Amino acid sequence: MLRNTLLACATVLAAGVVVSPLPAIAQTTHVAYVYVSNLVSPNTSTKHDLYAYGARADGSLYRVTGAPFNYDINDLWDNSHYLFGLSGTQIDSYWISSTGAPQLVGTVDAASHASNFCGGIGPLKVDHSGRNLYNPIADGDCMGFSLQTYAIGSTTGKLTYKATSDEVFLGGQELDFLGNNLFAYSPVCTGFDHESVGFISDFSRASDGTLHVIHSSNAAITPKNSSDEYCPLTIATDPTNHLAVLEQELDIFGDPYGPPAIATYSATTTGNLTTTSTYSNMPHTRSGARVMRMDPSGKLLAVAGSNGLDIFHYHGANPVTFAKTLLTGVPVDALYWDHSNHLYAVTRSNIGKGKLYVFTVTTSGVSQAPGSPHSIPNADSLIVRATN
Repeated sequence: MLRNTLLACATVLAAGVVVSPLPAIAQTTHVAYVYVSNLVSPNTSTKHDLYAYGARADGSLYRVTGAPFNYDINDLWDNSHYLFGLSGTQIDSYWISSTGAPQLVGTVDAASHASNFCGGIGPLKVDHSGRNLYNPIADGDCMGFSLQTYAIGSTTGKLTYKATSDEVFLGGQELDFLGNNLFAYSPVCTGFDHESVGFISDFSRASDGTLHVIHSSNAAITPKNSSDEYCPLTIATDPTNHLAVLEQELDIFGDPYGPPAIATYSATTTGNLTTTSTYSNMPHTRSGARVMRMDPSGKLLAVAGSNGLDIFHYHGANPVTFAKTLLTGVPVDALYWDHSNHLYAVTRSNIGKGKLYVFTVTTSGVSQAPGSPHSIPNADSLIVRATN
């Protein structure tokens, strides 16, 4: 029986500043488009709509004309030309106009390419080439997830099914590509048969974009108490061959012990992971363990969870160092960076009170962007398309 293990700190709700909806205005100067799926009626329906913003150089946002759009999608991803999202078992493709407005151009039913669909699907991910989209799906013997590969039509945005990877036992939903795009990793932290299960699964990426499980030998980190174990929650990769892994220590009963810690790994030319991280040099997070994102330069790491948002300096294979807490007591559910030093954070702490925060973050300082936070009642997934 497959079950997920809840590994999060207690949620502390905090009131934020709600701003009035932004007017849609003509705008040509921007550094990114920002898309957030929003659950329209959380008490009665699973239907979403799509909020869309343009981001200026100072991080202030303007609403794209026509937003929110009546597109029922979530689990968003992007390849700089097209926007993708899940609608039930369908993966929809959207062309993005010069104004940032999305237009549906194709759809494919992911379940139709599963030999034994078990109900689990997503979240979506695009590799660094931008030519392939991946969809985790519960398939086969239904004891884990496999990764479907779809080719992205360069001029149409339509998806063409290619192949499905072997199943990753008990896991396989998150997918993070190494900087060289040759290997991908997926953290597994769950429970099976009354025991905790934690490991990093790995894939090689073939020249046609398809993924293959390679079962590399990945170094494990031993906690101070040798009867405990570390369980990988989420991964972020830098532009080269390094990974940050958020690790939760579990006791012999499989219960969380202390706050999550951040380990650093290096990948060899064959995809194996090595580490110099130990229990004594891994910093702990203050925010929890929900999501982690690396900035495009590989110098900053954002970590967020049930109790806020932290920023760390990233040093490749060396231990990360704490920089600043941006939000305290605010549960953060999604993060993304653009290419202009902006960090976007979505929180949905209470029904009808979701927010989108925007920060300007550099190695020398942090400031909140003008107009931030922005009200998105029931914000869900987030994706940012850099335009510079």
